[in-house]
Amino acid sequence: MHIWLPVDRLVRLATTIALPACVIAWASAPVEAGLLGKMVSGAAGKGGKKTYDANTLAPPMLRQCLLTAHKIDVASAELDAKKLKLASDREVLMREAKKIKDSGRATEKNVADYRAKEKSFNDSVDAFNSKVNGTKAVQKVFNQDCAGKRYYDSDMNAVLAELPPDVRRAAEQQKH
Repeated sequence: MHIWLPVDRLVRLATTIALPACVIAWASAPVEAGLLGKMVSGAAGKGGKKTYDANTLAPPMLRQCLLTAHKIDVASAELDAKKLKLASDREVLMREAKKIKDSGRATEKNVADYRAKEKSFNDSVDAFNSKVNGTKAVQKVFNQDCAGKRYYDSDMNAVLAELPPDVRRAAEQQKH
């Protein structure tokens, strides 16, 4: 049997939505080192009579764990990309605010334009935070149901063959 160790990376988020002090921190490993790769790599149990208990994943649950791991990996990659975009957008917005302030000619129009961009940015941060919270909830369920559980090598091979093509490809690419 293979013992799959608990997830060592957790979703972390620190945000302050109002500008200019917005701080966004999202810690995750690259997809190559994602949860799916951790599940499919390494040696697993061989031969013998299969016995399933609370700490051994039966094929249906193993399948669900693999799908969930892939979902978390994809969400992590998307959040990493969005975090970079938000950081860039924040810098642009801060430069624009400084330009308006330094010009000494803050008109109603350019202030209104800036406020609209600021609101749009803050809405994007809210959407990002919502996605992070959703990913954290999925990861919590994964940690409870999948992390630290064993599985049989033959079950893993059978389940991998039945996964959707995109998940199977990702698992095969990450398998060590």
